[in-house]
This record gives sequence, structure tokens and C-alpha cells, in this order.
Amino acid sequence: MFIFRRALPGLPMFAAGSLLLQVWGASEAVAAERRFLIDFGAGPASTPGWNNINFGHTGSELSGLVDSTGVTSGLSLQITDGFWQGWTGAYNGEGTTASSLYPATATQDSFFIGTNQGLTDDLARLRISGLAINGTYSLRFYASRMTDDQTSDRTALYTVGTQTVELQARNNIDGYAQLSGLAPSNGALDITLAMKPGAVFGYLGVLELIEQDSVVELTPRTLTPRMTTVPKIYNGPMGYYESLPRGYDADPNRQWPLLIFLHGNGERGNGTTELPRVLETGLPEKINAGHQLEFTVNGVSDSFVVLIPQTASGSSGWHPYQVERLLDIGLASYRIDPKRVYVTGLSLGGFGTTAFVEFSLANAQRIAAIAPSDGAHYGHDIWTPDLGSVLTNTCYIAQAGVKVWLFYGETDGGWGWTASQFADRLNACSPAPVPAPVVTVYPSVGHAAWYRAYATDHTWHTPNLYEWLLAQRRP
Repeated sequence: MFIFRRALPGLPMFAAGSLLLQVWGASEAVAAERRFLIDFGAGPASTPGWNNINFGHTGSELSGLVDSTGVTSGLSLQITDGFWQGWTGAYNGEGTTASSLYPATATQDSFFIGTNQGLTDDLARLRISGLAINGTYSLRFYASRMTDDQTSDRTALYTVGTQTVELQARNNIDGYAQLSGLAPSNGALDITLAMKPGAVFGYLGVLELIEQDSVVELTPRTLTPRMTTVPKIYNGPMGYYESLPRGYDADPNRQWPLLIFLHGNGERGNGTTELPRVLETGLPEKINAGHQLEFTVNGVSDSFVVLIPQTASGSSGWHPYQVERLLDIGLASYRIDPKRVYVTGLSLGGFGTTAFVEFSLANAQRIAAIAPSDGAHYGHDIWTPDLGSVLTNTCYIAQAGVKVWLFYGETDGGWGWTASQFADRLNACSPAPVPAPVVTVYPSVGHAAWYRAYATDHTWHTPNLYEWLLAQRRP
């Protein structure tokens, strides 16, 4: 399907037939949802991006709950009747770490009720306030308690108004209970946690509040050709694709991660009629085939704004000024979370990915993570029109705290050495990079590691590259 889209100011779209926006699949009518994730018993390991409550006693409160996109709300959570009273925090840390629903930091801990150390507390109550009076909400409850005891009943009852659901926490991994169609009373939902008759304990590890609004049309991921110039390289032209995630226009307040992809030597071109060459391999190939690039990380569905530039056929490779220009465009023209900016590329694009963050500390400080495949920058300097020859420094990456995942083939006799030498330079930095770079070397693979590196499933990696990137954030 093809539809027209207005060009962004200062970023003209191509003329004639290129004045079209490609959209994969029909628009999807879905209920606009806003999700709030709350980790109960988050003492030893809080869950990043979540609302973490550490103490289970009466009066514990979280205000200004943050939704799954990082936007602060006017909602509050208060424990109005505490969990087990005999232990400050009412904390249990023996839940599963293998759930596919939520991260281990959320599933391994919980608050509980029941009899412990001779003391019994058989009820806990919570209140979520600040809700829309005319809103509709769902609550999803999760708890896990791993144990060798296969007979004890650890079923909790969760009640709101006249609705009750139950959940067996004993050795639970992916089960959950949900209440739907909840209407707040005076802007609040009151939740009661009790034990099912005959149960010895009841638990609450994760509470997910889902705010459902009106039905909206979500446009699938786009792929739009655009053109710009690079002022620092004689105002030379540079064509690129803009790919916006599904639902980008649905929430004008949501910020998205930015992912810049740099192609290899064989995909160079004039930036206009030859721009489709960049869609032949790696990440762009996935987008061109219709993949939405949506992944669940820390219990939240997330995706990227992706920019895919093309360097000229006669160029020797990617210049840091080209990446800088595209990064400037991304931050100025789209709703981007500046703490979640990533650069990746294959072969020649791997050289350009590492060169950008080795070029200057200022460059490195703009990036949360890089993922070069099948090559990395080599040599000691980069020529520029304005500064002449600039010495590069791999340790800028360590100094800026940029996370690195490097891929190459064990039998890549042409360019594999550039990747291994890059890893050696980075690991030799003082102070050393924290965390250490992730280096994946595929046995019996030559100059084609990108086929595995950019896989969107878990055939080669868990998490896959996209899930790993989405979990990286600058301080």
C-alpha cells in the first residue's frame, strides 16, 4: 500500500515517483493503552524503567508512577494494609528467573501474606489513585515462589470490587491473573490480596496497570526515502531512508530510541535512484520484508526510529561527519529519547560505526550502544575538511560508557582482524570499559557474520541484538 506523506521542513522527499511512503500491511485498529509496571519487593535488584516498591508495610507509597515509555503520571500507589507484618519489607526472593513475561529482577522477588515465624497476616490492601474517573482499566497480577514442596497451596486471591481472580505462585513461571473492565471509584482502584481457603501463603511480585483509552489506527512501520546534505563535507548530498515504528503518530508525547544503520561496501550509491541498494542486507532487509522490529524488553513492548543513510559510490567509506549529520537530523526532527541512541553497521558500516565514537569524546557521549559487524575502524587518524587529520582514540568509548556488542566470523580472513584488533584496543583502555564489550565470534563463518547478527529471532542469541540494544541507556 502506498500513501502520501508530507515532507519534514528542511528535509525534502524525492521528486516524482519517490514522493511515496511505503507502509507494510494494513493499519491496525487497537485500543490505545498506557501501561504501568510495578515491581514489589525490589530491594536487592530494582527493575530499570519500572516503578519499584521496596517496603511492604502499611503506608508505603509510590507517587508519580512512570509509564512503560518513561513518562511520569499523576498516579500513586499506596499500601493501605501491609503485607506480612513480622518482617519489615515482607520480602521473599525465591521466585523464578526464567519467566518470558517479565525480567528476572521483577519475578524473583515478591511481598507475601501468610503465617511466618509464628505470626499470621492474611490480608493486604493496595490503592491506586489519580485515575481518570471515566477511564477503563485492567490489572495484571504476577507472582512466583519456586520450591521443592509440591503439595503446599500458595494461591492468592486478588479482588477489586465484585471481581476476583486467583493465581497459584508455587513454581509459577509464566502464569498470571487479570482483572479487566475496571472502572475507578472517585479516581481510585482498591485491591485486596487474600489467601485462597487452605493456602499457606499468598504473593504479589508484579502488578501491571493497563489504562485503556479510545480505539486508534496504528500505521505499520514506514520506509520513506529522504535527502539531506552534510555541511561539514562541502554540503555534499546524502540520501537516506526514514523508518518510523508502528504507532509513532498515536502518542505525540512518546519518545523513541533512535537506531542508525550503516551499510557495507556493496550498497553504496547516489542516494536517490540507487538508494534501494541499502535494503538488500542486514537490518534494512528485515524492515523491507515487513518486520515491525517490535520487541519486549523488561516487560515492555518497544521499537526504534531507524535511519538508513547511503554513502556515495566513489567514497572511501563512512565519515564521522555523515553519522553526526544524521544524528542531528534524528534528534531535531523526530521524538527521540536522547539517552537511547544506537549505531550499528556491517563491514564498511562496521568501520563507520566504530570510527564515529573513536573520532571524539563528544561523539561517544551521544551514543548509548554500538553494534559493529564484520569489521571495525583501523588506522590512527581520520581526515576532515575543517580540522585536517584528527587522531582517533578507542578509549573515548570506555570514557563515555558506550556499550559494545561486536560480531565477526572466525574465518573472515579479509577483515576479521580489524574487529579483533578493535576489541583488543578497547579492552586495553584504562580505565577499562564497564561493562566489558560483548564479542561474538562465529565458528566457520567468513565475511558474513551479519546474517546471524541481525536475526530478529533467538536462533543465534538470547537476547537478540535488538532486544539488547533496547535495554541500553545512557545515564
